[in-house]
Amino acid sequence: MKSRICCIPICRTPTDLRGRPVPKLLEMQYTGNALDDITDTLWVRMATEVHAQHRHFVYNGREYTAPHDGAFRFGLVPRPTKLRLSVAGSGSGRR
Repeated sequence: MKSRICCIPICRTPTDLRGRPVPKLLEMQYTGNALDDITDTLWVRMATEVHAQHRHFVYNGREYTAPHDGAFRFGLVPRPTKLRLSVAGSGSGRR
């Protein structure tokens, strides 16, 4: 019986440009410094200090759960300000 080639990329054996098997990417690390570039969006700025009571705190009107009572530094992952989607050959979709 012939083996079937999996069509899900995560299941395939990775290969180099010559078709030889290579290891899959296991981990990626960013070794920059948040102080080097304040415009770098890969860093979560933990500038806000919050105080949790009964394992909860409120920030900007939204309630969050904390691991325990006490003081924490808090930051949110920055979201992109613009969302650009494009599909090749899709056109404008209007007629």
